[in-house]
Amino acid sequence: MTSANTNSTIPKMYIADMSVVTPIGNTASELHNNYQNNAVNFVLSDFYTEQGLQITMGEVDDEQLPNLVKDPSRPKSVYYSRLLKLASQALNQLPSSSSLPCLLAITEQYPSLPKFHPDFAKLLKKQLKEDERKIDWGGFKHYSLGRAGGFALLDLALKSLNTNIAQQILVGGIDSYQNTDVIKHLSGRHRLMAEGINGFVPSEGAGFLRLTLNKNEALIKNGGIIAITPPGLSMENGHLYSEQPNRGQGLTSAIKQALRYTDTHITQVFSCFNGESLSISENSSALLRNKEKISEKSTENSLAKNTGDLGAASGIVLIANAAEQLSLHGYNQTYLLYTASDQAHRSAVCLQFESLT
Repeated sequence: MTSANTNSTIPKMYIADMSVVTPIGNTASELHNNYQNNAVNFVLSDFYTEQGLQITMGEVDDEQLPNLVKDPSRPKSVYYSRLLKLASQALNQLPSSSSLPCLLAITEQYPSLPKFHPDFAKLLKKQLKEDERKIDWGGFKHYSLGRAGGFALLDLALKSLNTNIAQQILVGGIDSYQNTDVIKHLSGRHRLMAEGINGFVPSEGAGFLRLTLNKNEALIKNGGIIAITPPGLSMENGHLYSEQPNRGQGLTSAIKQALRYTDTHITQVFSCFNGESLSISENSSALLRNKEKISEKSTENSLAKNTGDLGAASGIVLIANAAEQLSLHGYNQTYLLYTASDQAHRSAVCLQFESLT
């Protein structure tokens, strides 16, 4: 087997810093340790199905989150309160530096449901207080792409860095299923875990990456740095809200694109698979169609079995967890990560460990 491709002509980004907030860990290392120990943090929530069944959820301990600042303009909903707390806690972990542009993946926009708050940036800026200086608010944008959003924004981040729009950039994802409209919508389709219903566990979380093209600015862990190669992006015509059959073509294409930049076999695969039977055939067929680049001995990892479904936070949290594992065990290895939203968006990316010795 050849070593991970370190060709300098490949347009790579490097992780300069990362932060996460999840039900099983509030730093990347804590998340990874608890994931390795198969920890879970699921609770019976205050949400119920239309049949009166209590829904199981993943939940970040509120005592580990900051208090909300007084802001009369903030919507009086648990959902926005959770998003602001999660985002501010994750951003608080990042060291102070010059103000950076920020691309943020947020909750997927479901058909017929209310749109995301148009002034969320103003709400977040107030919540961050002193930490608001970490963000160049003129370069703050959010995208309602769901699980696939984080990797999709890596593509925009790479373009911004390559065109010198920024020297470094923040890419993040936040989400919480503590959203009455979304819970009602999904439970009406019998998709959420409750007594007698084998659905997925809705959860919440946040994650941010500080990214750079400069190796000298990269975060060093165990004598190496983590490179992110260009993501693969595609659309699935047969998604959950389509009448067409899902043949896995969108995810197959996204993975194939991501694998173009590696000449080594993939040893670990990480996904946002949340346990729903609807996704099993799509995932398996997409991996099978790309088997020439994936080692027969590769291990598949699903973070959602421990954290619950993190929605739009999935991609960035997946990267943080995989980066921790890669820095510990991945010398000259490449990991594949992929995500799929409920609707058409599909995305994938590869992480590589580059030794400095």
